[in-house]
Amino acid sequence: MEQGAFLAWGSQALWRMDLRIENGRALSAAALGLAGCAALVLAAHGLATAQRQGGAHPVVQGAGEAFVVRSAELDRGRRDVVIDVAEAGEAADAPPGLEHAARLLNVYALHDVPPGDVQLTLVVHGGATSSVLTDEAHRAHARGANPHDELVERLQRAGVQIEVCGQALRHHGYPAEGVLDGVEVSASAMTSLIDAQRDGAAVLSY
Repeated sequence: MEQGAFLAWGSQALWRMDLRIENGRALSAAALGLAGCAALVLAAHGLATAQRQGGAHPVVQGAGEAFVVRSAELDRGRRDVVIDVAEAGEAADAPPGLEHAARLLNVYALHDVPPGDVQLTLVVHGGATSSVLTDEAHRAHARGANPHDELVERLQRAGVQIEVCGQALRHHGYPAEGVLDGVEVSASAMTSLIDAQRDGAAVLSY
């Protein structure tokens, strides 16, 4: 029953019962019961709506919103995944590859895949290169502080390995010593992606 129809039905039922407060006494038990049922139905309706509208971030907080698909069952076992992070985000948004990395981890967690089963590496280059710079390097060579360093650090805390293309750093004029702690500088994104595919990793590109 739709919410509006339920309210209309409840109003009609109360009117037909001709219940009213007399001498300061509360409504009859029947009326209270009816009102309680209405409240429970409406609360359940609101909860279901909220669940449809919002996702979860069980591993990487604040990024990569994910949802449970109850009909899906994911196999256990090691997964080697490399995400090619090349595109810059629009305006102040994080590069899509960083968001998708967070979403991938959140999806796996919501579907009961153990964290140790997912070996995730990000290869950062192109327009996304500046996302792995320190604030100091970002101010000196880009614009202001790095708005994505916290997301990079949250991904690292979740066990994600991150490397940046050495060719991209040189091309953009970013110093190799200006990358965030824990970010490895590779010879190039091309060679890293070739090696990952040679070793049997699944490669996703964003």
